Amino acid sequence: MKFNIPMNNSRKISIHDNSLLGYEVDMAKRKISLRTEFIDKSASETADVIFNDVIAYQFVNDSFGTILYEIEEVDSNQIAKENWMAFEDGWKSSGWPGEWTTSLEKASVYLSQNSIKGFYIRSSIGMSGWILAKSIDFQSSK
Repeated sequence: MKFNIPMNNSRKISIHDNSLLGYEVDMAKRKISLRTEFIDKSASETADVIFNDVIAYQFVNDSFGTILYEIEEVDSNQIAKENWMAFEDGWKSSGWPGEWTTSLEKASVYLSQNSIKGFYIRSSIGMSGWILAKSIDFQSSK
């Protein structure tokens, strides 16, 4: 199944089977960019996936050869509930991911009041994870 994502100009792009070329975390701008490329026999297409106003994220199993399967938008509370023990431990030990995680109820209110969305990144091979952010944007070029 190809997972198509609407771009701002209403055109759709697919990240299914794109190779992850790299990613950048811009802490000052609270932005994460994934650089991807799809190569077939006749051409290649690059697509950047940009998450804006990021409040928390986690990536695992970066194999330096990731092939993306999909990025799925989900209710941010789903990510908070599934990762609650990690949030509690992180807050107690290092202040991660933020003061909004002092209780699950407080987290739910914070996520809702700040229009935070949840995104799962799934891969066929390699890195997967999740991001909590206000928005997602896509840029494509051939």
